[in-house]
Amino acid sequence: MKTRSWWSGCIIVLATSLLVSCGEIQRTVQTATQPCPQGNGPVSTSLEFCLYVTSVQLIDQDTKTDVGITIVNRTGRRLYLVLSDLSNRAPMLLDNSGVQWNFLGSLGISYIWSQPTPLEPNGELQASVQYNRGRAGVADVTFSLRGALSILATTSQGEPISFGPRTVSRGFNISGLRPGLQQSVPSPAVSGKQP
Repeated sequence: MKTRSWWSGCIIVLATSLLVSCGEIQRTVQTATQPCPQGNGPVSTSLEFCLYVTSVQLIDQDTKTDVGITIVNRTGRRLYLVLSDLSNRAPMLLDNSGVQWNFLGSLGISYIWSQPTPLEPNGELQASVQYNRGRAGVADVTFSLRGALSILATTSQGEPISFGPRTVSRGFNISGLRPGLQQSVPSPAVSGKQP
């Protein structure tokens, strides 16, 4: 009987601590507080952010490409972003011959779950994503950028839960990207640019 009472007590304590932990998680899904600034090029939108492709550059004899992006926070709260989907897949870059270029990494935004990138309320950040392929691509190349931005859940104090539930993942698919593309994005109404 003593053993059974002890197990019952453990189950009650465990259930109580799970309820407390779950209660501290904040949902990051939120309606937009501002429209996406009007750019002059490709953009993908979600409730939480606008993602603009601001530049596409071919380098190293057309075997590498650098894709510049700007992400604008449309909400009134800080977002913690990771440049991958919930299965840890980085964005894909496909050219018009159907070849998928190899993801090399990113600058300005993390693709690692334990190091999310903060984006201030109504702010923006500039980043770039790098790819390569073994040989030069087709002569008149165009690209499609496909992937997802994931937004981490936060505690009641606003801290990201890196190894906890990943609240939402927002997909994007932007096509018709040509090397030499240059797009300037108007600053949001409330400035909050990332360094």
